[in-house]
Amino acid sequence: MAKTNASLIRYITIDKCLRNRGRIWSKDDLIDACARRLEEIGIYEPPAERTFRTDISDLRNAKVFDEPAPIITYKIAGSQKGYYMYEDPEFSILNTKLPASVVRILRESINMAKQMSVFTAFRDVEMLIHKLDKQIDQQTTKTNIVDFESIPGATGIENFERVYTAIQKHEVLDVLYRPFNRTTPYTVTLHPYLLKEYRNRWFLLALSFRENKDAKVFVFGLERMLEIKTSNWEYSSPPPNIDTFFHHAIGVTVPEDAVPEKIVLAFNPVRGQYVLTKPIHHSQVELPSNTDEVRVSLFTVINRELVREIVSFRDEVEVISPIELRNRIKDIALEMLQKYQ
Repeated sequence: MAKTNASLIRYITIDKCLRNRGRIWSKDDLIDACARRLEEIGIYEPPAERTFRTDISDLRNAKVFDEPAPIITYKIAGSQKGYYMYEDPEFSILNTKLPASVVRILRESINMAKQMSVFTAFRDVEMLIHKLDKQIDQQTTKTNIVDFESIPGATGIENFERVYTAIQKHEVLDVLYRPFNRTTPYTVTLHPYLLKEYRNRWFLLALSFRENKDAKVFVFGLERMLEIKTSNWEYSSPPPNIDTFFHHAIGVTVPEDAVPEKIVLAFNPVRGQYVLTKPIHHSQVELPSNTDEVRVSLFTVINRELVREIVSFRDEVEVISPIELRNRIKDIALEMLQKYQ
């Protein structure tokens, strides 16, 4: 399913580029455009040149859509590069019919793709999905053979587009903000840098200015933003490598001056197989194990999300190291035990 959605994104991105007659498009330009779009849905491996050529061939030969895309290549004097364009400037795959041969596959992935249509960047996807829905309704039965997890829309999404645009345009924002631990909101000036989704919530990493407070980079929940206005302050550029701010963290909490540590966990054999097939963190490494336990290591900062994740495994996991984390989990277990005595 993920492969189908990635292909759909690439087709639509290529189509959108070639409909833009205001610039010329080389192979590298189109691959780069596809890579940027795919990153927005969490796919960070850029399309290979072979994949790109296959996409072009599929579009030209109506392998995906019933109507062949009139893609032509040309060269500019003095350049060895080949460039791509639509011979018919009015053509768009958004106006073509989806063949029945791929309808069944896309029917099961369509709910996943709809989650992408909340962003402005994916309005073309939304248009195509709307058409796919109608074709699927007409061409197939309503019987599903895949049951996706049903999760309501991510909280904070109503503020996503406003904040997303501010990051793109380097705008400073004055935000009326109310944390969960306060009954009254306060106004904070934010220089927005990075949006992150975690467990169906959207968060903003931003440089924060508050009265009588030093400027620091903090994380803010979008659903707690009650009002957003453009500020007159000059935008402060993000620190180097801001896009790796969460690299060594599970979730969105990065304690100040926190240093990532090697975390060693031992799971019972059954839970261990689950963890091996669904890693807790991208840094997870399988360690030498035996028939009694499965050991893995993580390289992360110790934060509340990590602690919550470990506690969620109950008696199926043991923290081997570091000792500080082991004692912290032990204290939580003892507190839980007291509640039930």
